[in-house]
Amino acid sequence: MAGWQRCSDGRLYHPTVCEKAREGWEHKLARRERTCRAMEERERRRREADAQRDEERDGRRDEHRHVHQGTGTGTGTGTGTGTKERKKDNAAPSADRRRSSGSAEPYAFEAGVIRLNANDLEAWRKDYPNLSLEAELRSLSEWAGRPENAKGWFHAVQGGLAKRNRESALAVERVKAEATARAHAPPARRPSAYVP
Repeated sequence: MAGWQRCSDGRLYHPTVCEKAREGWEHKLARRERTCRAMEERERRRREADAQRDEERDGRRDEHRHVHQGTGTGTGTGTGTGTKERKKDNAAPSADRRRSSGSAEPYAFEAGVIRLNANDLEAWRKDYPNLSLEAELRSLSEWAGRPENAKGWFHAVQGGLAKRNRESALAVERVKAEATARAHAPPARRPSAYVP
């Protein structure tokens, strides 16, 4: 049992074993972080593919509408169809605004393009307990307002908050692990008074 020391909790600890355990824990946290980053990258690629597919679908719809507008026989049917489709297209954004604001009620949080009703804000508060939600949303508002993010800001911001929440949780775990390791570490050896 050379090198093993009984600590305040009554257990035996060895400095080398404690060091290896701490290295293993740090390796596990690093692997978890890499996994999270890989998952976020896959999610980002999926969102980009979905957005590109939506843009292509919208482009085909616009081409289809223009073709129908140009094929009217003078009775107004082609123009009428185009007008109806234009009304539908114009109604979609206002429907999105109504949906995101929870009908006619005012927003519970508003910063740049980020506008949340009370239900969404409360849901995010529960989903991301390790964050100061309003401060994080304000810090993300400029990024969410960029042209490439403005269209799908809700999902982009949600992904950003999830990432920051994971980072915060990992930091808390790391601090707890270090405190535990320090608490269980054997006391420093005193040099012996023996001189050969």
